Amino acid sequence: MLKLKAVIIGLITSCAALSAQTSITSTSAGSLKSKIGEENLKTITSIVVSGPLNAEDISTLKTMAIADSGKLSVIDLSQTELLAIGDEAFAECTNLTKIVLPASISQIGNSAFGGCKNLTSITIPEKVSVIGDYAFAECEKIKTINIPQNITNIPNGCFADCHSLESIKLPLHTKKLGKEAFARCLELTKIEIPAEVTSIGGAAFAGCQKLAFIKVDPNNKKYCSTAGGVLYSKDGKYILQYPAGKEGGLYTIPNGVIRIGSYAFSGSKAINKITIPSTCTSVGYGAFYECTNLTDIEFPEQIAKIEPDLFYGCSSLTSFKIPQEVTSIGSNSFFGCSSLKAIEIPSKVSKLGKQSFQGCSSIESIVVPEGITEIPQSCFAFCSKLKEVKLPNSLTDIGETAFAADSALISISLPQSVTRLGGGAFARCGNLEKVDIPNGLRTIDYASFVNCSKMKSIVIPNTVDSVGISSFVGCDDLAEIKVEASNPPKANILTFYNLTDTIQLRVPEGTEEAFHNALGWKEFKHINNKTYEIVREESATDNINDQLSIADGTLEECFMVYSSLNSEIKSARIIEDNNIYLENEVEEKARFAAGNDLAAYLKNAVKYPAHAKGKQGIVTVAFVVEKNGTLSHLKVKQSQGNELDAEAVATVFAMPNWEPAKKDGKVVRSQTELKINIRK
Repeated sequence: MLKLKAVIIGLITSCAALSAQTSITSTSAGSLKSKIGEENLKTITSIVVSGPLNAEDISTLKTMAIADSGKLSVIDLSQTELLAIGDEAFAECTNLTKIVLPASISQIGNSAFGGCKNLTSITIPEKVSVIGDYAFAECEKIKTINIPQNITNIPNGCFADCHSLESIKLPLHTKKLGKEAFARCLELTKIEIPAEVTSIGGAAFAGCQKLAFIKVDPNNKKYCSTAGGVLYSKDGKYILQYPAGKEGGLYTIPNGVIRIGSYAFSGSKAINKITIPSTCTSVGYGAFYECTNLTDIEFPEQIAKIEPDLFYGCSSLTSFKIPQEVTSIGSNSFFGCSSLKAIEIPSKVSKLGKQSFQGCSSIESIVVPEGITEIPQSCFAFCSKLKEVKLPNSLTDIGETAFAADSALISISLPQSVTRLGGGAFARCGNLEKVDIPNGLRTIDYASFVNCSKMKSIVIPNTVDSVGISSFVGCDDLAEIKVEASNPPKANILTFYNLTDTIQLRVPEGTEEAFHNALGWKEFKHINNKTYEIVREESATDNINDQLSIADGTLEECFMVYSSLNSEIKSARIIEDNNIYLENEVEEKARFAAGNDLAAYLKNAVKYPAHAKGKQGIVTVAFVVEKNGTLSHLKVKQSQGNELDAEAVATVFAMPNWEPAKKDGKVVRSQTELKINIRK
């Protein structure tokens, strides 16, 4: 009996709850989790660890310090035997506010503390000689940090997005500053570059809004700074960084400069005019990124390439002459230049980048030169005053959302060379009345004309072999569709949703029955002036989610008109968070457009399907609200049969933009759902 009692007491002792602030001694590597106890992993707020540790032990601590997994905010490892902090060891530990590292540490891995947004205190041990890429990126609350003298390389993005970092002292023997090393350190006011630095990567100080002065040791043989604190190469031929916090509206780049570096003027809010010398032959990507007050700039004629992001967000730029020698215009190059009234694309240009003119809401006309074969994704999206477009005969592909959202286009004629119309190509062009579709077109992709509410009629040539999901949803004025093919193009039950009872479908004589029995086309009541009885049967081939799954992924591209920047230009990890968050993972949930009553909108938008045979009920539709407020990844979670399901999906498809969710103060993608009540 006494023996049994001792065993019971032992069990109670081993499972006892630890205090919120506790000390643990690890007797062997890999034993930390068992020492802490499963029941304590989510309750401990502060821990002191001693003894040997391995990667499994670090993983345990990481889990405890991640929001929703635990409450651990303070970690003291000073008494452990660690020699290195591995890649992503404490990445995204948003609970973590303080960590003490052991003196034995000599290496800190890639993204080791990346995304520790609440970390305020960390001291890098003096033995550390290697720090990995993005090791402290997005540590938004760190105000100061020491860099040991053994460090010679500040790697890519090492302190990027450390928004509170006020000062930094580079080690005397620093040789290299990587790309984005201190990018977007919003509180950094000055930086001193030691004599031995021989390499400074692109955008090393981009977006440092308060950085007013860069000082280079006069003994440095590779770089120098002007009396005004502007960073140049020693020979004066290359301008690397104009400090974003520098005052003054006018800057003249000296004669002899041949290259303007990537993100060289990025984030400068004061500057409004830049004079570039005739000696300049190259301007790096993002050179004038978000220079929001820039109004006047002129490029030398020998510039041959407009790099990606070049004038991104230059909302005050009213005019710009693209040099005649330019052969390509990069992605996002004029994104958001909302004051730009006109642009002439030179005849030598053979390639346009994604979103290159998106949001140029003052441009009224555009001529795309011969030789261009593709209008890429969102190239002219959100150009709300664009009313005239001339397309070249070389064009074969009009990409996803190429002209989408609120353009002033009334009519457009597509060249005979075009073979594909991408998803959402003209989506939400509410003024568009007429589109001339050429013989030779093979594909009308997903949501190509969704919400083109003034379109009257359309002719689908006999070369078209597929018409995608929701291509004509919301085309309320559409009265006639003419199909020239004898064999019905591939379609689905949402292609012409809510239009088939009123639209006259015209097909080649003798093919009426073929269309009447084909998926997507059998919904039409009027074919060649004949009236057909519509018999709607539930079948696997008609299933709404099956049809939506065909478009899955493509729909995401179709509506993500504010997509992430080119991953070759910036680090996708730092610049763009493309995770899809649940509602309980964000601070601000996505919501229907601000100021609008969702219930009132649905009451007016939802129409009872004429052929629903008395069915009624609530259809639950899940979807993702993208960062720009558009909706993607639609899926019916609670079905009431295909008739009601189709009405619910079509209602969501046609909705105006939502307000996206926010996490840690930033806009993110999020998943939500709507319960749509459909009653007779």
